[in-house]
Amino acid sequence: MIAAVSVPMVLDVIIAVLLVATIVYAAVLNRKLAVLRNAKAEMEMLAVQFADSTAKAECGIQNLKAHASESGATLDSISARAAGLAGDLSFLVEKGTSLANRLEEAIDSARGKGPGADGTRPLRAERMTGAGTRTRAGPGQAMTPAAAEVSPEQAALFKSLRGVR
Repeated sequence: MIAAVSVPMVLDVIIAVLLVATIVYAAVLNRKLAVLRNAKAEMEMLAVQFADSTAKAECGIQNLKAHASESGATLDSISARAAGLAGDLSFLVEKGTSLANRLEEAIDSARGKGPGADGTRPLRAERMTGAGTRTRAGPGQAMTPAAAEVSPEQAALFKSLRGVR
């Protein structure tokens, strides 16, 4: 019976086995390609979402830059105004100090204690703060306490001037 099997029959059986193996391999390959197609669709969806997120981030950055620029301009404006006010205040303090010194000299002169009266004048620190235990006196004059020479109004003026400095 082995002789009865002919060569064409053996070749047909071998071809049939190879066809079955090819069909199985094609089925496995088809499943893997289906998974790959599904993954491709998911990747395309992720790419679209990524592009949307990137566009939103760019818009957010543009808004942030605009707000930062606006805030910077506002801050520069406020800073410039503050610098101007600081200069004005410095000028006013200088003028106030000068005016307080002139007022003090005028008061001392009117009381006969100024530089015109006896040729001396109190030290500046003593004039402004009332500090020191005594003022300078001219020849033949006794030393008097500085606090006794300051009226309550003068003390209030000196206190407010010290607060400004």
